[in-house]
Amino acid sequence: MPMVPAAVHYSSKHLARRVPLSRPYSSMTAWAAPSPASVMPRSSFQLPGCQQHSPHSKSSLSTTILPTVHVRKKLPSFCCVADGRRFFRSSLSSRKAHHPKQNASASAPRGEVPIDRIRNIGIIAHIDAGKTTTIERMLYYAGYTRSIGDVDAGSTVTDYLPAERERGITITAACIPLLWRSEYRVNLVDTPGHVDFTLEVERSLRVLDGAVVVLDGVAGCEAQTETVWRQADRTSLEHAQPVPMAEKRRSALPRIVFVNKMDREGAALGKAVRSLGTRLGIHTPGLEVAGEIFVKDQEDRPMAVVVQWPVVLDGTSSVSGIGSGGPAFGGVVDLIELKVLEWVGETGSVMRASKLAASETNDNNIPKISEVIEGGISADLQTSTSWLRATDTEKARLWTEVKKMRMALVEALATVDESVVEAFIELEDHVKVPADVLRAALRRTTLKGIVIPVLCGAAFRNMGVQPLMDAVVDYLPSPAERPSAVARIPATNGIEEVRLSDSRFCALAFKVVHDAKRGPLVFIRVYSGAIDSRSVLYNSSRNVKERAAKLLQMYADDFEDIPRLTAGNIACIAGLATTRTGDTLLSAAELPNSIKPDTQVQLDTIRIPPPVFVRSVEAETTTDERKLSSALAALVREDPSLQVTVDEESSQTLISGMGELHLEIAGDRLRDTHGCRVRLGKVTISYRETVDPNVGAVIGQCEYNRELFGKRSKVFVEVSISSARPTASDEGMDGIVKASYGDKDTNYVTIDRTLWEGAFPEGVNLHHPDSSGGGGKGSGKNPRGGIGGKPWLSAPPGYPSIRELSMALEEGIRSALNRGALLGFPLAAVSVNCIRLELASPELTTLGGVKAAASRAVSQALAGGTVTDVSHDEASSRAEGRGVSRLMEPIMQVTIQVPAKYVGVVTRDLTGSRRGHVVSLEDEGVSGGSAGMVRGTGTAHSQVLTARVPLGSLVGYSTVLRGLTAGNESFSMRLLGYGIMDLDREEGVVKEIRGF
Repeated sequence: MPMVPAAVHYSSKHLARRVPLSRPYSSMTAWAAPSPASVMPRSSFQLPGCQQHSPHSKSSLSTTILPTVHVRKKLPSFCCVADGRRFFRSSLSSRKAHHPKQNASASAPRGEVPIDRIRNIGIIAHIDAGKTTTIERMLYYAGYTRSIGDVDAGSTVTDYLPAERERGITITAACIPLLWRSEYRVNLVDTPGHVDFTLEVERSLRVLDGAVVVLDGVAGCEAQTETVWRQADRTSLEHAQPVPMAEKRRSALPRIVFVNKMDREGAALGKAVRSLGTRLGIHTPGLEVAGEIFVKDQEDRPMAVVVQWPVVLDGTSSVSGIGSGGPAFGGVVDLIELKVLEWVGETGSVMRASKLAASETNDNNIPKISEVIEGGISADLQTSTSWLRATDTEKARLWTEVKKMRMALVEALATVDESVVEAFIELEDHVKVPADVLRAALRRTTLKGIVIPVLCGAAFRNMGVQPLMDAVVDYLPSPAERPSAVARIPATNGIEEVRLSDSRFCALAFKVVHDAKRGPLVFIRVYSGAIDSRSVLYNSSRNVKERAAKLLQMYADDFEDIPRLTAGNIACIAGLATTRTGDTLLSAAELPNSIKPDTQVQLDTIRIPPPVFVRSVEAETTTDERKLSSALAALVREDPSLQVTVDEESSQTLISGMGELHLEIAGDRLRDTHGCRVRLGKVTISYRETVDPNVGAVIGQCEYNRELFGKRSKVFVEVSISSARPTASDEGMDGIVKASYGDKDTNYVTIDRTLWEGAFPEGVNLHHPDSSGGGGKGSGKNPRGGIGGKPWLSAPPGYPSIRELSMALEEGIRSALNRGALLGFPLAAVSVNCIRLELASPELTTLGGVKAAASRAVSQALAGGTVTDVSHDEASSRAEGRGVSRLMEPIMQVTIQVPAKYVGVVTRDLTGSRRGHVVSLEDEGVSGGSAGMVRGTGTAHSQVLTARVPLGSLVGYSTVLRGLTAGNESFSMRLLGYGIMDLDREEGVVKEIRGF
């Protein structure tokens, strides 16, 4: 099958492959293929410049040209254009009316979509790189929409929230399945590019098999591009089956790079691709600067291999460096097929391919151009393309560049694939290496994570999107070509591989949305097995059973019932009341009737980033106040990066999020989606607390002796708390605690085995693992797990097991660490050691009492426990007057791109009152090239400044920066970690928050 069609034509073979676009699921009831006469009424194809053909003639159908822009209003509900890549989507009722259900002998295909024809793909990029614009073209060319939506007009499909359409940005990830080439099901996920909505990217990447990274042809790899790229690396490696170092590349998420906006002034393919090497350490063969040598070192550094080259024929082909674009950008050269691809018409639905006759050139080294291949094209369309009007000089220049990039492509693939080496040895010419050999090698190496194909285009001008979709199905993997998911069994600490071929159903809930009509909808990715509608599911993460009321296929904000869901697919379930993001779902019918907690497999959950901004929220009216609690609960279930707390002193409801925009959007969604009118308070910072590193261990004790839930409990707990981080420097920038996804990662709780030797009353013996006999309720010999990798000890008869007591102690300690003694913020970078435990008789020993005693012991230590060591007098006075807690503030890594003339004023502002620290200053926009190729002047248009700045100094900074640079700025930031505040700043914050 050719990579791209040369011309648009309608073939009767597609009539026998009719599949309604909105029903690409295999299990759907088949639809009958309409007759040619019903699909192609003669009156629909009265096109200027095209011959009239009988719709019943197969030969005439194969050469009929259908420029969609001319006939869009006249085409029937299902119309195939450009190799089956255009299916108009009508309403479900009209489809049923025109295509009634047929028996198994119907010409439309029945059965499930083969697993090797499924692609679960995400579009990731920096904000404003053109993700949504590109997706709109994908939807149009695949036939999902009748017209192309516009971001500025608020008419796009995937940006369906009112806030998204008002602001022109993507806020929530949206999934739409597409049918491409009449047989490939592409589950396409549009992700946000704004740093405030990083969780949407995180949980989307968790369930995807590949990604398309969109770059701005002018800006190249930007700050958020780097962030999402590393998210893709981290997510795929964390959740893949553990493999040797030599195989780690296969676990990396395969990617394709699409350099967009090549029609902008200053765009350059070479510059954009080289920015991947500068910021991400990726090899860029064929684009190295003079003196740089490409070496075969692919253990952890993939190659970005260019497979398309821009066509610019007005003399500006190198003004911005090699591979320059610009307003004269007219198409691309497919370096694999050696074709010039151009797009004709307002919507780009007609794609013209001209074959470069590589083996024949004239005396001026100008390649001969063959006629338009694979079908004729009318004269008026030919004259509208730029390639036929190019001068010999322009053609010669382009051919020289194409030969060099083709050589770079072949040599790069030859270093990692033997088949390319064999083909080159046989033919001894880079240009003559067959396209099939290169395409197969690209697929193999892309799936292994060695190679990243790079394509280019201008989505807004409808150029380059169809070849991108071809590359998605040609180079990115199916679910069967990805490593198996890994599940854990908490009760035994065992690891189990979940294979697609397994019959047992296993799925991950990665997203929850609230639908006004259907209630909460849970998005899932199925890793094995299959389920039918109305099945009973078991949530192994929460130990509950729920019924899947309906299985739904999502189309952004629209949904359609499906009867069955199979492995490798993404869909959503209605009717699950308790399932949350990151939960594992199993089929209850495949499990025993009695299920013990933590005994079933659990897929790795999804990392939730910690919030850094806080605002108070209150209802405007009494009616809204009654709705507020349920609305906030639904909002947090949808977006776990939001946290809702109640201040115990002021009784205010506080909502925490990732940024100012994040909280503003949360308020909008409370009003628009949940119908609850609220007022949001002033933005404040979500600080953290820690133990003063200048103070040694602090001792806290609690003797708990009270009745709890009708049963008396008696227990004594003693803990030791200390700092788990190095002392901060005077500048407050060193010793930053790395931001964790949940503060559990930065706090350490130690429960030593020796604790249990004296925990039980005198005369009550502790049972060791090698002892014979029983071991109390829920206890006994446990060959796995335990403390420090050793088997669990056995508690005396009548007592809870050692494992249960250990978990109760840890839960109590961690619950106390959620609220510090200074301002009530969670604690971070704290080490807690349980050094003493005294239990009473079995009748007075309860897990609730142990948990409460541990929690109170930690709180007592933080509020003013016994300080065992103080390094200097200042720490001593603090410990006596205000306890041992210190306040930590979020430290952000800020990336600012500004013209060089504004660098001085921006730097002074950051390092002055904002207490920032400049880390680096680099040129942006310097062109690079390979030896022997035409290079641009290489002038630096702007500079990129990277700094570490406390978040408290950045509230409202975007407005200030816009004023400092006269609007010529690009600003992004991400959470780097937490650093201890200096004493003067801390006292001011404490006074501001407490009010005294």
